[in-house]
Amino acid sequence: MAKNTKTLLTLKTIVESLDTDGYENVKRSYLIGKANLSGLIEKDTYVILKPAAKSPIHRGHYVVAELLNIVNTALGKPAHKASAPVAPVAKSAPEEIAFDEKDSEPNLKVQAAWGEIAYTDDDIADELSLMGTYTSSI
Repeated sequence: MAKNTKTLLTLKTIVESLDTDGYENVKRSYLIGKANLSGLIEKDTYVILKPAAKSPIHRGHYVVAELLNIVNTALGKPAHKASAPVAPVAKSAPEEIAFDEKDSEPNLKVQAAWGEIAYTDDDIADELSLMGTYTSSI
Protein backbone atom coordinates (compact mmCIF):
# COMPACT_ATOMS: atom_id res chain seq x y z
CA MET A 1 0.00 0.00 0.00
CA ALA A 2 1.33 3.42 -0.92
CA LYS A 3 1.97 5.90 1.87
CA ASN A 4 1.53 8.97 -0.27
CA THR A 5 -2.18 9.73 -0.15
CA LYS A 6 -1.84 12.73 -2.47
CA THR A 7 -0.43 10.47 -5.21
CA LEU A 8 -3.23 7.95 -4.72
CA LEU A 9 -5.88 10.67 -4.85
CA THR A 10 -4.38 12.00 -8.08
CA LEU A 11 -4.38 8.48 -9.56
CA LYS A 12 -7.96 8.00 -8.41
CA THR A 13 -8.99 11.22 -10.14
CA ILE A 14 -7.31 10.06 -13.36
CA VAL A 15 -8.94 6.61 -13.27
CA GLU A 16 -12.36 8.06 -12.39
CA SER A 17 -12.12 10.48 -15.33
CA LEU A 18 -11.33 7.53 -17.62
CA ASP A 19 -14.32 5.68 -16.19
CA THR A 20 -16.69 8.62 -16.72
CA ASP A 21 -15.36 9.08 -20.27
CA GLY A 22 -16.50 5.53 -21.05
CA TYR A 23 -13.17 3.71 -21.10
CA GLU A 24 -13.35 0.01 -20.26
CA ASN A 25 -9.68 -0.66 -21.01
CA VAL A 26 -6.84 1.84 -21.04
CA LYS A 27 -3.43 1.53 -22.62
CA ARG A 28 -0.54 1.57 -20.16
CA SER A 29 1.31 4.37 -21.97
CA TYR A 30 -1.86 6.50 -22.08
CA LEU A 31 -2.37 6.14 -18.31
CA ILE A 32 1.28 7.01 -17.63
CA GLY A 33 0.99 10.03 -19.96
CA LYS A 34 -2.09 11.29 -18.07
CA ALA A 35 -0.19 10.81 -14.80
CA ASN A 36 2.75 12.83 -16.19
CA LEU A 37 0.39 15.65 -17.16
CA SER A 38 -0.96 15.61 -13.59
CA GLY A 39 2.53 16.06 -12.14
CA LEU A 40 3.33 12.43 -11.31
CA ILE A 41 6.22 10.35 -12.55
CA GLU A 42 5.96 6.92 -14.18
CA LYS A 43 7.07 5.17 -11.00
CA ASP A 44 4.04 6.59 -9.15
CA THR A 45 1.68 4.65 -11.42
CA TYR A 46 3.21 1.29 -10.45
CA VAL A 47 1.08 1.33 -7.31
CA ILE A 48 -2.04 0.53 -9.34
CA LEU A 49 -0.58 -1.19 -12.41
CA LYS A 50 -0.87 -4.68 -10.95
CA PRO A 51 -1.11 -7.97 -12.91
CA ALA A 52 -4.64 -8.45 -11.59
CA ALA A 53 -5.74 -5.35 -13.51
CA LYS A 54 -4.34 -6.47 -16.88
CA SER A 55 -6.88 -6.78 -19.64
CA PRO A 56 -7.50 -10.34 -20.80
CA ILE A 57 -8.52 -9.03 -24.23
CA HIS A 58 -5.92 -6.42 -25.23
CA ARG A 59 -2.19 -6.73 -24.71
CA GLY A 60 -0.64 -3.75 -22.89
CA HIS A 61 -4.02 -2.56 -21.61
CA TYR A 62 -5.53 -2.44 -18.12
CA VAL A 63 -9.18 -2.75 -17.04
CA VAL A 64 -10.36 0.62 -15.73
CA ALA A 65 -12.85 -0.82 -13.20
CA GLU A 66 -10.13 -3.01 -11.69
CA LEU A 67 -7.72 -0.06 -11.51
CA LEU A 68 -10.39 1.86 -9.61
CA ASN A 69 -10.81 -1.06 -7.20
CA ILE A 70 -7.04 -1.17 -6.61
CA VAL A 71 -6.89 2.58 -5.90
CA ASN A 72 -9.84 2.39 -3.51
CA THR A 73 -8.28 -0.57 -1.71
CA ALA A 74 -4.96 1.28 -1.40
CA LEU A 75 -6.79 4.26 0.06
CA GLY A 76 -8.50 1.99 2.58
CA LYS A 77 -11.95 2.23 1.04
CA PRO A 78 -13.99 -0.88 0.27
CA ALA A 79 -13.59 -2.23 -3.24
CA HIS A 80 -16.48 -2.03 -5.67
CA LYS A 81 -18.10 -5.44 -6.12
CA ALA A 82 -18.82 -6.29 -9.74
CA SER A 83 -21.34 -9.02 -9.02
CA ALA A 84 -23.09 -10.80 -6.19
CA PRO A 85 -21.16 -13.62 -4.52
CA VAL A 86 -21.85 -17.08 -5.83
CA ALA A 87 -23.15 -19.62 -3.33
CA PRO A 88 -21.18 -22.87 -3.17
CA VAL A 89 -22.78 -25.85 -4.85
CA ALA A 90 -23.90 -28.52 -2.41
CA LYS A 91 -22.80 -32.07 -3.11
CA SER A 92 -25.54 -34.63 -3.41
CA ALA A 93 -25.62 -37.70 -1.21
CA PRO A 94 -24.51 -41.00 -2.73
CA GLU A 95 -27.19 -43.17 -4.28
CA GLU A 96 -28.55 -45.86 -2.10
CA ILE A 97 -28.84 -49.19 -3.90
CA ALA A 98 -30.07 -52.44 -2.38
CA PHE A 99 -31.18 -55.78 -3.73
CA ASP A 100 -34.37 -57.46 -2.62
CA GLU A 101 -33.75 -60.98 -1.43
CA LYS A 102 -36.85 -62.28 -3.21
CA ASP A 103 -36.34 -61.22 -6.80
CA SER A 104 -32.77 -59.79 -6.64
CA GLU A 105 -33.72 -56.57 -8.44
CA PRO A 106 -32.12 -53.27 -7.41
CA ASN A 107 -33.87 -51.20 -4.81
CA LEU A 108 -32.67 -47.80 -3.50
CA LYS A 109 -31.64 -48.49 0.11
CA VAL A 110 -27.91 -49.26 0.51
CA GLN A 111 -25.26 -46.60 -0.14
CA ALA A 112 -23.09 -47.11 -3.23
CA ALA A 113 -19.31 -46.95 -2.78
CA TRP A 114 -17.52 -43.62 -3.25
CA GLY A 115 -14.01 -43.36 -4.54
CA GLU A 116 -11.68 -46.24 -5.23
CA ILE A 117 -12.57 -49.88 -4.65
CA ALA A 118 -9.80 -51.96 -3.13
CA TYR A 119 -8.52 -54.71 -5.41
CA THR A 120 -7.15 -58.13 -4.49
CA ASP A 121 -4.37 -60.34 -5.84
CA ASP A 122 -6.97 -62.36 -7.75
CA ASP A 123 -8.15 -59.18 -9.49
CA ILE A 124 -4.58 -58.41 -10.55
CA ALA A 125 -4.04 -61.96 -11.83
CA ASP A 126 -7.29 -61.78 -13.83
CA GLU A 127 -6.29 -58.48 -15.45
CA LEU A 128 -2.82 -59.74 -16.29
CA SER A 129 -4.19 -62.92 -17.82
CA LEU A 130 -6.46 -60.83 -20.06
CA MET A 131 -3.38 -58.99 -21.31
CA GLY A 132 -1.50 -62.23 -21.83
CA THR A 133 1.06 -61.64 -19.12
CA TYR A 134 1.57 -63.40 -15.82
CA THR A 135 3.30 -62.59 -12.56
CA SER A 136 6.41 -64.54 -11.79
CA SER A 137 6.70 -66.44 -8.58
CA ILE A 138 10.28 -65.59 -7.61
